[in-house]
Amino acid sequence: MTASNWIGYAREGTSRRHRVAEVPLTVLSFNHMKLIQSLVIFTPSLLLLAGCNQPAANSSPVKPDAAIAASPAAPAVDQGPLNLIDLSIFSRLDGATDPLMKSATMVMYVAPGKPVEGYNTIKEQLIAERWQVQPGEHLSVEYGSASGTFEHHGYLLGVSTSRDSGHKPAGVSVTLIHHGQVDWKNISLPADAKQDYAVGTTAGYVTESSVEDTMKNTRASFQAAGWQPYEESPGVVEFKKGRQLLHLYISSAPAKMGKTMIQVSPKLMAADIPVPPDAIDQRYHDAPAKLSFAHTSSWDEVAKFYQDALPKLGWQPTTDSLIKNETDVFQIFRNPKKAYLEVKLETRGEKSEVEVVYKSAGQFEADEKRYREAMEKKKAKNAIHRDESLASLNPEALRVNVFATRKDSRRPTQLRSVVGCESAIGC
Repeated sequence: MTASNWIGYAREGTSRRHRVAEVPLTVLSFNHMKLIQSLVIFTPSLLLLAGCNQPAANSSPVKPDAAIAASPAAPAVDQGPLNLIDLSIFSRLDGATDPLMKSATMVMYVAPGKPVEGYNTIKEQLIAERWQVQPGEHLSVEYGSASGTFEHHGYLLGVSTSRDSGHKPAGVSVTLIHHGQVDWKNISLPADAKQDYAVGTTAGYVTESSVEDTMKNTRASFQAAGWQPYEESPGVVEFKKGRQLLHLYISSAPAKMGKTMIQVSPKLMAADIPVPPDAIDQRYHDAPAKLSFAHTSSWDEVAKFYQDALPKLGWQPTTDSLIKNETDVFQIFRNPKKAYLEVKLETRGEKSEVEVVYKSAGQFEADEKRYREAMEKKKAKNAIHRDESLASLNPEALRVNVFATRKDSRRPTQLRSVVGCESAIGC
């Protein structure tokens, strides 16, 4: 099955911020249509089995696209962490505002209440879903803050709450971050690095080597273990393996008699987003989940990298080629679990600016639902304004308009219905 047979998506308008609307591509061959028709009519259970996947936690079951679910070419995608918890749709405290930041692995929002009480509510919910509280939990009614780390199947989840004075009445600011899976005792650090501490989602190691040598040795040991350098700045380096990130801060530690300290913090990416060679200033953002970078190659060359790399990770394009607007191009990919990935490119100077945006299936469906509800409210509001405007019209003037336009087949019926005239030839 070619990419053109996948259900496609096209944006309404040329603005990047316009909603992505689902538009079926009418390019299925006759044989494909006959096959789908026979499956739907005679063996609906086969469709269910073909698309049977465990839904993300805290989300309603989502049926996968029939073509995607049935495609034998799409390999299995590791969705383990998001099966445990998808923070984009994880239940929020009562009265919570729309999240300030939201992705499958990070969420920030404000809600009514007090920090410690809000934390305990979230804690109870996580324990009910078999997450276990880790040592180092902090609760302070006096200072209006609470934080803790939770573990499930080796995955770490950080939860923190604090007083939010901007909320009226005073409320609670909530942050949940999925840190992924990490074994502090088996991190690929240089052989002379010794663990100094491990608390919550951070660990520290010391070495006798200089900062410069430690950075060099750390990079070599991580790459030898299959980790890819992802982001780097003076004293800071981030490595990636699959969707797991490890953020390392390397500095001199006067309190350790001049030894070098390596601080390690894990972070889980919402998706395994590959980076093309020679990418410039790549940055991964948690919420919304996206990768951004610059590249000296053309749109088509960067797009070709993703068209080759993403299908190997279980993604399939919804169109055969890039969709071009006046100032940018984009292409959308979906996977068997209906997660969403959009590659967007635009030119700035002599470089291509690239953004790869990810939404989990649950987040995509929630955003679509919110958009539909907003459109319904807008329609209802417009209808009220229209009725009020019509009610304010002079009935006699409106009757004149009816006779003046009765020969126009486009409007008289509408106007007649307003004044209670159903006749096709006038009142």
